[in-house]
Amino acid sequence: MSPSVPTGRSSWNPERSSWNAGSRTHLRRALLTLVLGGFLFVISPASAGAGAISGVGTNSEGAGLEGICVSVDGPADDGIALTDFLGRYTVGPLYTGKYTVRFNDCGKHNVAIEWYDNSASHSKAKPVNVKFGKTTSGIDAKLALYGDVFVKGPEQARRGQKTVYRVTYKDTYDNSPYKVRLEVKGKGVRHKQMIGKIKPGASKTVKVKLKFRKSGRIKVRFKVRSVTGGGVKTVNKWVKVRG
Repeated sequence: MSPSVPTGRSSWNPERSSWNAGSRTHLRRALLTLVLGGFLFVISPASAGAGAISGVGTNSEGAGLEGICVSVDGPADDGIALTDFLGRYTVGPLYTGKYTVRFNDCGKHNVAIEWYDNSASHSKAKPVNVKFGKTTSGIDAKLALYGDVFVKGPEQARRGQKTVYRVTYKDTYDNSPYKVRLEVKGKGVRHKQMIGKIKPGASKTVKVKLKFRKSGRIKVRFKVRSVTGGGVKTVNKWVKVRG
């Protein structure tokens, strides 16, 4: 279940390029940099006359993720970039045309592979249009840790009595079926339970009965992890326990 690192094709094709190999290679490596009189000027791919794609990769809470590989692919060109510490990226320069954009974990976040716009496969990806001299911005991705967890249940409980919660795990990883289990932990409460085998794109709900042994405002952690290793997703829920 470990995400794979995308491998791009050669960034220059003599059959479709009107530039020479040296010019194309230098422009593909980074933004054009011009040093004049001790001053540093940075020219973006769009201002250099080529198109580009930009956006932000975040987690489910909206925080930027560093080290996400963003690869674009199309009939006219291809490219790859790495998100910075705020989750931002820019891929370019690119020829005019339509591209698919893939987000893949190249760091340690254990996020699921995703294609723009919130698609689990290349065939379902939404094409991104690149125009000459323009940067197509806002091509963002909210990346999930292999799946999403939803918890429904009361925010108040009585000490010593069973309280029922329903935990739903929705798979977002385009891979073979795998087994996941649920671990619940909080002050005065512990619980472990198998959710079972999950198929790609499917969801499953289990009923969880918790008995709180302590009173007060308790943070309960619902953690879903793969039995075979890989992604872990945690949802916290505050419960006020009386008695």
